[in-house]
Amino acid sequence: NDWDKIIQEKNADNPYYLIDDMRSHFKSLAADNDDSEVENNLDMIFRVLDNLEKCVDEVADNIREGGHYDDNIEILKTDIYVMTDMIQENIQKYIYREAVLMEQSREKIARSVRVLTWIIVVLIVFAFAATVSFSRWMTHKITDPIFGLVKATKKFSGGNFSVRFESNSHDEIDVLADSFNDMVREISLLVENIHRDE
Repeated sequence: NDWDKIIQEKNADNPYYLIDDMRSHFKSLAADNDDSEVENNLDMIFRVLDNLEKCVDEVADNIREGGHYDDNIEILKTDIYVMTDMIQENIQKYIYREAVLMEQSREKIARSVRVLTWIIVVLIVFAFAATVSFSRWMTHKITDPIFGLVKATKKFSGGNFSVRFESNSHDEIDVLADSFNDMVREISLLVENIHRDE
């Protein structure tokens, strides 16, 4: 019998193979699903596939018995076509729902990216402001004592031998200030000695 050969093969001519193939694909989709609407669509597809398989069983029994051509055509028109339309409709609903869920996920990711972008921009601005502030502070920490030393040097070169430079920076500037003050004291003693000797 040709029918028995057809249902033994694993190809598109075998309705049982097609039903099982669809069932396995939809089971893998159901395993990855967590949406109730999608779950309802897939449950409906599984129920329709079960009923479709029953109709194929009925057609197969009629073929084996023979003489049921009109009955098989009626099953095809009233049951199988309706069920395949229901499967197609539920597949379209499933695809639509998945597209909606993907769009929602895309929007959520886009929102997260925007928030993350703003956070990064704020952090960059903050880092820039902190760097500029730190640079200015470091610059003033170094240059202010040097400018003070320059002023003291100008006063000294103008003849003010009592000028002293005080630094509380606790670094090389203190060493420089001490050296300057020693130099001023030494020169001031020399000048005093010269004035006394004259």
